[in-house]
Amino acid sequence: MIYEHAHITIDTDKRTDFEETFAWAKKYLLDANGGKTVELVRSIDHPGHYLLRVGWDSVEDHTVVFASSTNGKLLAAAIGDFFTETPYVVHFEETVV
Repeated sequence: MIYEHAHITIDTDKRTDFEETFAWAKKYLLDANGGKTVELVRSIDHPGHYLLRVGWDSVEDHTVVFASSTNGKLLAAAIGDFFTETPYVVHFEETVV
């Protein structure tokens, strides 16, 4: 498994709406081919900043399969308008060094 870490920034005035929307929209990640786990955590230091951590079977399951899937489009439609900038995304190995 690999982990996608997406740094998301939203307008702080829309925090409640974003969190409520994400709570039901995360199903699109969990129902996706290769989608295993989903966590969304708030930053303490930077209001409006979140870390989205998604466990995938492979990078391709995220970047190719999910990105072009119906679930990917539905997730983007549900939460994309909340973003004040393009999320910064990095993939990590499961292996601890």
